[in-house]
Amino acid sequence: INDVSDQIEELERKNGALETKIGMLKEKLNDCIVKVESIMKNKAKSIKDEKLYEKTKKILKTITEIKKNVVNRVREIVVEKTNENFKNLCWKKDFHSINVSPGYELGVMDQRGTDVFGSLSTGERKILGLSFLGALSSVSGFDAPILIDNPFGMLDKEVQESLAERLRNYLPGKQLFLFSLDSHI
Repeated sequence: INDVSDQIEELERKNGALETKIGMLKEKLNDCIVKVESIMKNKAKSIKDEKLYEKTKKILKTITEIKKNVVNRVREIVVEKTNENFKNLCWKKDFHSINVSPGYELGVMDQRGTDVFGSLSTGERKILGLSFLGALSSVSGFDAPILIDNPFGMLDKEVQESLAERLRNYLPGKQLFLFSLDSHI
């Protein structure tokens, strides 16, 4: 349970880093919006300035839409990569897809479209955490080693062996450090 908690904390930290990055971009965008609105109000005295004001409003609307699309696209990529990782790492094939909400909350859907996240085993949750971590790592742009504490804990021997074999191709191009007890190797 501590291992899962550690992984959840790590995912929350990664998620927090992404949210911080998005927050900084939102702040920059809001600063730009305030500056543009201030300029538009001061300059909107003539017909020429009114046309500039309208063009600027359109540009601002376009920038806001682009930002929304970029944020959604990043989330879609995280969903795609999490699904791909989960399907490659998970030994069961009972799951249809992984969903990531706009708030980056995970859901696991079965073939009927029912969220079965609450019924995942400890091992399946670990695999989901690893899958999500891998997806976040691949889209974050950070080139840092990834440290995972006891990924094989609380897994039966067959699942440990399967996961160990699949981890070889996990996160290509990234340094991956696994810390584990001797009994889990």
